[in-house]
Amino acid sequence: MRIKKQLSLLAVIFVFSIVFSIVFVNPAYAAPNGFINFENGKEFTSNSSVQLFALVTLLSLSSSIVLLFTHFTYFMIVLGITRQGLGVMNLPPNQVLVGLALFLSLFTMQPVLGQLKSDVWDPMTKEKITVSQAAEKSCRKI
Repeated sequence: MRIKKQLSLLAVIFVFSIVFSIVFVNPAYAAPNGFINFENGKEFTSNSSVQLFALVTLLSLSSSIVLLFTHFTYFMIVLGITRQGLGVMNLPPNQVLVGLALFLSLFTMQPVLGQLKSDVWDPMTKEKITVSQAAEKSCRKI
């Protein structure tokens, strides 16, 4: 008998929660007209879409780029061997070693990144060279 009362109470609570969630729902104010107006902003060109695609691709592949094109793995191995040589296995945590290796690899890659920005990125954003020419130049630099 007690179980029937508990089940009926749960059923009543469930029905009331469903009814109240339907009755007291608030409208969404994200896009009241159903469309977004782009007329007030900067004109969206095909070059902008290519730049957006390149940025999203670069962000998704950034970890593999750091591992492949920099001395990140070399720095991690050297820092790990140094930690082991000092006789402390966990004193600088792995996160600290990764941070140091990232800083050192960015520090050593700074001249190459500066050349890529001045020779490839700036002319591409000013539409002096095409995307294929920019890709060819950047591959030669790296």
